[in-house]
Parts: sequence; structure tokens; C-alpha cells
Amino acid sequence: MKKMLFLVALGLCLVALLMWLAGGIQSVSTTAVEPIDYEPGATPAVATSTLTVVTWNVAWGFGWGSEGSQKPTGKKSKADIEASLQKIGEAIRDHGADIVLLQEVDFGSKRSFYLDEGELLARASGLRYFAPAVSWRANYIPFPYWPIAAHFGRMKSGGAILSRYPITSAEVQLLPKPPKNLFLYNWFYLFRFLQRAEILVGESRVEVFNMHLDAFHQDNRESQADLVAGRVRASKSNLVVVGGDLNTVPPESKLKHEYPDEPHTDHRTDGTLARFRSLAGFQEAVTKENFAAGPDRFFTFPAHQPNRQLDHLFFSPGFVVHTATVPREVGDPSDHLPLVSKVTF
Repeated sequence: MKKMLFLVALGLCLVALLMWLAGGIQSVSTTAVEPIDYEPGATPAVATSTLTVVTWNVAWGFGWGSEGSQKPTGKKSKADIEASLQKIGEAIRDHGADIVLLQEVDFGSKRSFYLDEGELLARASGLRYFAPAVSWRANYIPFPYWPIAAHFGRMKSGGAILSRYPITSAEVQLLPKPPKNLFLYNWFYLFRFLQRAEILVGESRVEVFNMHLDAFHQDNRESQADLVAGRVRASKSNLVVVGGDLNTVPPESKLKHEYPDEPHTDHRTDGTLARFRSLAGFQEAVTKENFAAGPDRFFTFPAHQPNRQLDHLFFSPGFVVHTATVPREVGDPSDHLPLVSKVTF
């Protein structure tokens, strides 16, 4: 009897320890977030009807190997991460970005030396308004599994929106985790997210939806896309920007599986992008015609050897889309390249 009680107590202690390491049992939720102004009291930017919008998965400044699933080119120092973030911020500034949708930003994680990457990117880019979207919190992430010294450890990460113009409100919605994962694995697994913000450009309100969708489970990614598309349809704004790292390729892509960098990834039956193309009146930054005429111009992943477009932008009927480019000259401070689009309203 004593032995049984001891085993029960030991099991309860183990469960309690795992729950603490995972940051507790977390569930899908929507939370309001207070936007940040890094230059309070400064003269506001003069609004125009032209906007440059960027979406960029910055891979927390690590670059290729940031997931931990690929062998990195070498251990990165704090100075390496800071230099990558500075380079990303300067590229955002040099392209004249007004609104930036970011994914994989750390806000005090062990793997990135507890840097507040949001502040570093805001200051390097010269965009004073910032809204964080923390979607992955844990006291300890035991990944990559070996060696132990490489574990991510304490985690606080997600995405963000940067803006030249005031962000008047923001919220982050945690999206469902893959139901096929073991429950214990999902305790530690990141939430993908949808971030919504309202930005005041002069007297016009622009509604922005920034997302990072499931990379490894097509059915869950499509379900997340349905959820996001539903929220966009419910918007009453005439000026809506939708984008982020959708982890899917255009159906027109010639290469949809057996990628050199990820041979097991398969997009042949993926309907994620169709969910967004069905949004009435919305325009895709990279049109089907432009993509078909030169698909390699729009590849965003992997940054060092691009072979597919995973990052996308859509604009509501209140916008006119003029250009969409993927500037390769930014190099590979991230494992993604940015997608840059110029629009007017």
C-alpha cells in the first residue's frame, strides 16, 4: 500500500513538474494587447494615401536552422543575433515600410539571450508604433532534444506588427494546435496565431490581420485558414490588410513537394491559399499572372536558396495594389525573405 501511494505521489509530482515546465495548461483564447509607442511626444508622421506593407518571418534573428530541426551552421552568439536583427530592421527602414507584419519574434527567450527583439526591430527600422503578439510561453522547452545544452529553455515568442502610424488597438488570438499531436507534446508545442490591429493613417482606419499558420499539418493549417478568413469576412472596414507566413505555396507552383531542404513537406493537395482567395474583392499582392510569368521572383523560402513562396499578402477592395517584390539583396539574417508590396487607398 505504501509503495502504491509513493508511486501515485511520484506520478503527481512528475505531472506537476511537466505542467510547470510547459507554463501550465494553455488553451485557445483572444487577448487584447496594449500597443507601444517607443517615441511618445515625437511629431507624428505625415499621412499619405500610399503605403508600403511588408510581411517577414524573421526567425528570431537566427537564420537557417532556427527551428532546431536542421543542423545549424554553428552556434550563434548574442552579438550574432543582435547583428541579424539590426540588418532586418535596416532593411525594413530602407524599403520605406509603413506597416510590417512579423512572425517568429522573441520577447525574452533563452535561445535569443533574453533580448526584446520587438524593441530592437522597432528602433532599427525607425517605426515607433509596435504591437506584440506573444503566442508561445513556457518555462522550459526541451528542444532540440540533443544535446541538452542546445535546448531552447525559457520561451516567450510570437509575432508583431510595426507601424509608422499610431496603432489604436490590438489583440492576439491563439489558434488551435494540431489535434493529431500527443497531448503531452502539445503542452510544449507553440500556438500559431492571428493578430489583429487597427492603425490610424491620417483620418483613415486600416485593419490589419497578421498570422502564422501551421507548418506541418495540412488539415490543421486549413482549419486555421477557415477561422482567419471568417474573421476577415466579419470585418466592417473598407481598408483591410491580411498576410503573414501561411506555410503554403500558390497552387500554380510547379514545385509542391520533395523540396531540397524539406523532402517530407507536401503541398500538392493543400487548400490553404484558396480560403484567402475566396475573400470577396480581395487582391493578392502577387497575382496569379505575375507569379506564373516568373515564380522564382517571388520565392521567400529558404532565404539562402529560395524555391517556394510561403509568405503572402492580401488587400481589401479599398486598396489598389501597385507592386509586389521579394528583395533578395537583404541576404539571410532570417530563413525567410520579406514580401514587400506598395499600395494606395
